[in-house]
Amino acid sequence: RKLFSKANEKLFAKQNGKIMRDGFKHEQYLTITDANKQVLITGCSHNGIANIIEKYAEIHNGSFDQLNGVIGGFHLFNPITKKYESDELITKVAHYLAQYDVKFYTCHCTGMKAYNILKDIMGEQLNYLSVGIKIELA
Repeated sequence: RKLFSKANEKLFAKQNGKIMRDGFKHEQYLTITDANKQVLITGCSHNGIANIIEKYAEIHNGSFDQLNGVIGGFHLFNPITKKYESDELITKVAHYLAQYDVKFYTCHCTGMKAYNILKDIMGEQLNYLSVGIKIELA
């Protein structure tokens, strides 16, 4: 797995009656297709937004041709502990995402500090999502 939150190493799940490190394989993502355009919707991306993008590519035979938007948190901030991932990891995530011709919309668990670092690198490719915002993907 790439660009994965170190904080997730402290999260556990009960599987088959045993307590194990949570691999977040239970996380679900949604792809909506309309008029040959796709939007990938994630939750908090505990599995890592880069890993989710890689899984999308795997499912779509390595193609990003139809992917126009990704909406979801990037799990770079923990609102309970108020701690961010390292600036180094956030920067790596930004460079990874910037390589795709896709609009990204992120929200709460990205955190404003991380969002600002991402925004400096990704520019208009990244937008902050909050209640009441309407998104139109061209």
